[in-house]
Amino acid sequence: MQAGTKIYSLLADLVLLVHFAFVAFVALGFLAIWVGYFCRWPFVRDLRFRVAHLLAMGLVLAESLTGFICPLTT
Repeated sequence: MQAGTKIYSLLADLVLLVHFAFVAFVALGFLAIWVGYFCRWPFVRDLRFRVAHLLAMGLVLAESLTGFICPLTT
């Protein structure tokens, strides 16, 4: 495998990993807020976590409203 091909392969894996982490944060973060509320987990009451999760959901909403289709999702 050539050096340039290896770098592109690593970058593609990195993009896929970041995409998966973002989707998991949006989906599992919502679940964690509800479960954490009843289990009294302190991190779900943290304003930074709540704002980050709200911004992530807002990005998904904006993509949906503009008709943007992520090539990794399709």
